[in-house]
Amino acid sequence: MTFALFKAVEAARALLAEGHPLARAATVAAVEFGVSPEDVAGLALEAHHACSAARAHRTQTARPLVACRAIPDPAADGEPQQ
Repeated sequence: MTFALFKAVEAARALLAEGHPLARAATVAAVEFGVSPEDVAGLALEAHHACSAARAHRTQTARPLVACRAIPDPAADGEPQQ
């Protein structure tokens, strides 16, 4: 991957995050960096899905930790333990 293609994919991902459609994001980024819109679209979509999946996984794995913190510790209240 060339540096120009890398920068175009970054720019397209930023536009996708703002809510622009993939075709527009890829075309605008490709024109700006002088690369193929098809290459940008494929790589930007792949990166966007991978980041979304990682974000969802991180959110799912974080939920049990939050739930555990909400459980009160009986020893902290001075109650005798059995």
